[in-house]
Amino acid sequence: LGNGIYVTFFVLVVLFLVGMIFLVMVEKMDIILALYCVCSTVTTLGYGDKSFSSGTGRLFAVVWILMSTVCLARFFFYVVELREETK
Repeated sequence: LGNGIYVTFFVLVVLFLVGMIFLVMVEKMDIILALYCVCSTVTTLGYGDKSFSSGTGRLFAVVWILMSTVCLARFFFYVVELREETK
């Protein structure tokens, strides 16, 4: 397990911040709405009320959603592995 959980958590935080910054700068969302959009997208809830609307935003979203969802899954994998090791 090693440092994998820490590295994955750090990458996940960076991906959250990158997504939020992009939404604020390119999609012109306020910071709270950007956080809401990032959280609902990464956790795959996807309510659909807010989304990437520009062409640039959609292109960014394709890459960002794949990376952040895989990173979140990897983080939960490490959490489960850590729990199993402590049993």
